[in-house]
Amino acid sequence: METISYTVVSKEMATLNKKYYPFILLAIALLVRSIYFYQFQSNPYFAHVPKLWDQAIYHKAAQAFANGDILAVAPGIINYFAPLYQYFLGIIYWAFGVNLTAAWIAQLLLGAVSTLLVYFIGLRYFEPGVSFLASLLFTFYGVNWLYETTLFRASFITFLELMSCIYLIRFAERPGFLRMVLSSLFLALLTQSRTNYLLIVPFALFYLWKKVFLLKPAGKKMLAGYLFIFVLASAPSLAWVHAVHGSWGLYDRTGPENLLLANMVDHDPRIYGHGEGYNEIARTLPLETVPVLRYLLKTGWEHPLEFLKIYLRKIYYYFNNYEVPNAYNFYLSQDFSSLLKWVSIPFVFLSSLGGIGFVLLRKEKRSWTLLHAYFIANVLMYLPALILSRYRISIIPFLALFSAYCLWVAYPAMRQKRFFFLAMLFSCFLLLNFIAKTNPHLEGKIRQMDYINMGSTIFNNDIPEDNHKGYEYLKKASDLSRTLKPELRATSLLREVFSQYYARESIKFREQGSLQKELIALKKSLVYDYAQPVSHYQYGILSLNVEKNTRKALLESLQAIVLDPNIQEMHELSALIYKDLMNKPLWALYHLEKALNLTEGEDKGTLPKEIKSFRATLEDQQVLPGNLQEIESVLRNQMQPLLNFPFKIGLPYTIYAWTPKQTEEYLVALYQHLILLPETNVPMLYYQLGMIYLEKIHNAHTAFHYLREAWDSGVQFADLETVLNRMDKKRQSQLID
Repeated sequence: METISYTVVSKEMATLNKKYYPFILLAIALLVRSIYFYQFQSNPYFAHVPKLWDQAIYHKAAQAFANGDILAVAPGIINYFAPLYQYFLGIIYWAFGVNLTAAWIAQLLLGAVSTLLVYFIGLRYFEPGVSFLASLLFTFYGVNWLYETTLFRASFITFLELMSCIYLIRFAERPGFLRMVLSSLFLALLTQSRTNYLLIVPFALFYLWKKVFLLKPAGKKMLAGYLFIFVLASAPSLAWVHAVHGSWGLYDRTGPENLLLANMVDHDPRIYGHGEGYNEIARTLPLETVPVLRYLLKTGWEHPLEFLKIYLRKIYYYFNNYEVPNAYNFYLSQDFSSLLKWVSIPFVFLSSLGGIGFVLLRKEKRSWTLLHAYFIANVLMYLPALILSRYRISIIPFLALFSAYCLWVAYPAMRQKRFFFLAMLFSCFLLLNFIAKTNPHLEGKIRQMDYINMGSTIFNNDIPEDNHKGYEYLKKASDLSRTLKPELRATSLLREVFSQYYARESIKFREQGSLQKELIALKKSLVYDYAQPVSHYQYGILSLNVEKNTRKALLESLQAIVLDPNIQEMHELSALIYKDLMNKPLWALYHLEKALNLTEGEDKGTLPKEIKSFRATLEDQQVLPGNLQEIESVLRNQMQPLLNFPFKIGLPYTIYAWTPKQTEEYLVALYQHLILLPETNVPMLYYQLGMIYLEKIHNAHTAFHYLREAWDSGVQFADLETVLNRMDKKRQSQLID
């Protein structure tokens, strides 16, 4: 093969005065991030932190620190993660108030500073032009901007990683006390940001051993001092772990769970979630480091080929162009940023060029460099874990440096007409691009869950006029669901979020005084997800006040109580109907007493007085039980006996001839049995409700709920299974009304 000098630099590419490079890079980095920040303001995540995401832990912990909690513990949440990032965020909240905009700006500025760090690290190995180009490649990788505007720690970790790298280099160049302190400090902070980065420590110490500790007369003393500073800097976070968790351990507590999840034989690196294999193992295996490692070593020993396949898949997807999502989806975020869509450099461009540059630099230097070490460490630390887009951000600076070096090598080869070398270079680039081309999730680049998350976030931003935008994302999720195989469809979740959407719409209509529209919205909410007690309660109120249908109102209130018996207002509605409209005083008294028991605090409102007055009225007519238990005992003795239903699809013949009033009365009796005698023959009660709603009332969504409950409770026979499967299939194809 022809050889060339990789350090040849054309005069045309070096016309700019090199001393201005850092200022130009900083200006470009700030400009790009300013444009993205402007566009990001239209993104629903700009002003909202989803409560169930990992971000909520950092957000609440930072709030706690800003409010004076020195341990920065998120209240009411298990603090799984290393504490350093939440302290960083807490300082921002302490200085500027609990303000997400301040957090976004701080992290975008960290990203801009990281651009300069890439440049200064590159100067230690390359011409200024290579470092300049590498910094530009880093700047225009759009996933950086995406995660700089989240409360994930990716951008913070990348900054610390680059600081640790540059101070390792500076300490090796000119050993001194201050540089030793800074190098050890930033290395310690990096490991405290995420436990995985402990893997970098051996690489760093080996590098310093060769460059400093082995060569200097006082090398061993410097090594001891370096390690002492490292341990001293790590002590506060280790003490935090003991104070918060009650035992010594590593900074992150999600390690065993993620390690098990990411090393299951059936694990697909494109999928973030618990599969059947994981759930089965997790039922019996303690999610602690030693048991999980023992299980994985045993599995690897018994199934070496399967384990090898897992890691080959992981390596492939680590360098694949597909940006694997978990909470945020890079491709969906492009809806809110044209810059992200049209300007961002594809990962495969950096992974292909970076891989070639990795080899070329090794050949040129004839030795491994610290850049190689950080590159390899990044791959190794995440291979045993999950392969996610945000986990790859920390390797981007090094891919950018290797990519820039590859391009820099190609330019003089073109000038010197080294066509064979260029052909080899270009062929390798095309081959790697082809191998690592986008290979997305089975659902496509954007998953059902991504659309659902976006829609739910829009709803949770409490801007009612934007709810229609959230609905459009739910429709996209539904449209996608229809194109997928049944096992990939998120039907239950989609029905739940559609139900929540219509429940929110009903509140909006109620506030506007549009009761008919509220009634329609509640009906749709319950069609999508029957198991919504509050929607049943509100529907009962409207049935009473708008439709003037007393029995329907009672049925809705009883259904709400069966779904959740611990909500005071639902018992009050039932009591009102029994007392004032149906002349069932004992049932009214039962629900009033239940409502009283559910009131919180010492202030019981008007309920005690209302119950006392109601009892006084009734005492002239009958002898009343004294307390709630006595009332329940009397009501149990007075309850209507139930019919016998055969285990076959259909109803006893007599029920088909019932009037609507008779049907409603029997439904009330069934619900009363579920409320007062929940421990007695619940499966049969569910089955009877399901059959009546299916065969007599022809209400499929309610029938499906109760028949499925009956099946889960033990009423199982072949014809019922057939009916449930047929109903479920129909429900999956009817997500959008």
